[in-house]
Amino acid sequence: RNASPAVDGRPKKPHTGGERRARDMAADASHPRAATLRGRLARALRRLMSAPITQFYLYMWRRNKRLLFRNFLVNYVLPVVTEMLPWYLCLRRISKNLRLSRTHIEHSLVLGRGLDPGAMVDLLFTTILYSIIHNFLELLRNRNNLESQLLTRRLVMEKVLFSEIGAVERRYEEIFGETVKAENMEEQIFNDVTDTVNLFEITIPSIIRATAT
Repeated sequence: RNASPAVDGRPKKPHTGGERRARDMAADASHPRAATLRGRLARALRRLMSAPITQFYLYMWRRNKRLLFRNFLVNYVLPVVTEMLPWYLCLRRISKNLRLSRTHIEHSLVLGRGLDPGAMVDLLFTTILYSIIHNFLELLRNRNNLESQLLTRRLVMEKVLFSEIGAVERRYEEIFGETVKAENMEEQIFNDVTDTVNLFEITIPSIIRATAT
């Protein structure tokens, strides 16, 4: 029933998994460079999937998808979106206006013109606006970072508690190249994973914001 007719009228047998693997092996033998490249890509993919940062974000995807989207939104999307908003909602433009207002007041004092009430009011308003927006963004980032740290500790505790200690020690030494004692394992792994997470959630977004300004 499942056989499809061939050109000569005889039934054609469906291909099995073993036949496909045999054809793939024959193709790899005839093209060694392609086989080598395919093997390297497979090894690189396995290393990427077993990396601590990948395991962390996969764990976050399973446990708290809202936190994952909020981290991406606050650390990467929000700095780009604020650049498209009016100046009174863009932290970089507010900071620029704040520097210009302060420079104008300093020049007026140097030239002996006295204080300009309008410039002082503008400086006060710009300072308050900058403080409000800056503190609001810092509150969002700090809250997300704290939730990420709590989720990191939960992930580490699950891995340590539900794993064989010797296997965890060998895996840690294989990944980080260092030995760790069993009593310090949870704290050491937590610190290492947190450092990697901070690279993606604090350091790189800070570089992006500094480049934008």
